[in-house]
Amino acid sequence: MQRLLVKELELQETPDQKQEELATVRADLNILRKDPILTGMSPLYKDYKPERWWFEAPKFISTLILCGVATLVPAEGASQVFIAMTTSTAMIILFANYQPYVSTNDDILAQCCQIALTFTISVGLLNMASESFQVIACPQFFCCKRNISHYDTDRFF
Repeated sequence: MQRLLVKELELQETPDQKQEELATVRADLNILRKDPILTGMSPLYKDYKPERWWFEAPKFISTLILCGVATLVPAEGASQVFIAMTTSTAMIILFANYQPYVSTNDDILAQCCQIALTFTISVGLLNMASESFQVIACPQFFCCKRNISHYDTDRFF
């Protein structure tokens, strides 16, 4: 509501070319003043463009999957990380295609944060994969290494 009040003040100081936008802002303010429930729910949708008011739902579902479902799936760790990475990638696609925020800078920031999260998850998946494909060294090597360390290593090298 405060954002709309500020925008109304800004538009009042501009020339007549912005009168349509001023009328829209005033209509939105009247709707918010008449309906207290809508005013109370405004934190859910105030950051989004009016036609993207629904974007909080997929964002919430994504957070729920990343924080809850992916950790509760009765599968091995790599499968859980893969579910999280798939969800994060889907959110990148949503942010890129719909650009839901009022400010373009917020759209770019959301995409960058989601890309960073996806890369972090992929590094975790790569780490899990590299641990599972390690070659177990011969135990005799470790015995020899331990025995060599008791002797003077300068004469060997």
